[in-house]
Amino acid sequence: MTQPDFSRRRSLSKPELQAYARRVPAAPIAMFDRITHIEHNDNRGRIIAEQDRLNDLWYPGSTGVEGIWQLLAFYLILRGAPAGGLALGCKEISCIGQLRAHHVCLRYDVSVTLVSQFRQSGASIAMGDGVILADGESICSIRDAQVAAFAAIQQDPSASSSHRGSNPRAQGETVLHSRV
Repeated sequence: MTQPDFSRRRSLSKPELQAYARRVPAAPIAMFDRITHIEHNDNRGRIIAEQDRLNDLWYPGSTGVEGIWQLLAFYLILRGAPAGGLALGCKEISCIGQLRAHHVCLRYDVSVTLVSQFRQSGASIAMGDGVILADGESICSIRDAQVAAFAAIQQDPSASSSHRGSNPRAQGETVLHSRV
């Protein structure tokens, strides 16, 4: 799939996400099984992804923020930014529920409130508000999350994914460095 074809997609299945991850190892898609909705509207948009319930521990605050950051970074890639992303922070996190054993699907719904691309420097930034739902029930929300992508910055290969205790590089995951 070419970049223009990729950028026009309105959803991506798990095999398509895996194929993309093999082509671009730094693609921030580690937390999702599928992207069900992609919408572009000038410098705004929306992206929705789903993750089938895993049997490991899931912490709605830290993992929820990481998921929203990854989706914002992926949205930047869809808009032509370099692969990877740098999490800059967020304004507010509200965990109002919890994941329970009977929940089957987590949905990350992100309203992208601003995308700015600086072609001369190769930098891009995205801001958005996100909600995480467990089987349709809101359990966490994030306001004003910010992610940037810079053509000249490389991902840190020594960083690890704190919520899984493993090296994400070995799994082809992207590490988004937080500056909260």
